[in-house]
Amino acid sequence: MQQFIVCFDLAGKKPSVSEVEHRIDALKAAGTAKLLDRVWLIKSRMSGEQIYEHLNSVMGTADRLLVAESPSGTYRDLLTATPQVRKLWI
Repeated sequence: MQQFIVCFDLAGKKPSVSEVEHRIDALKAAGTAKLLDRVWLIKSRMSGEQIYEHLNSVMGTADRLLVAESPSGTYRDLLTATPQVRKLWI
């Protein structure tokens, strides 16, 4: 399995954030984690291009989308109640 960082920014009124996050939720069988408001870590057997196409299919032409492979990393205080440092999946 590969790990990807997915970031998106919606410029238009459609789709809504929830529509894009619903598409991300569809990938949960492999593993997802919301790191920031519109930043996700996705662990998947899909390629980055497949994830891109999966999400891009509901996005408008003015919206922004980044899918980047991320084999490892660390984070701090991301959508958590208490300060912590954790390693991303490896």
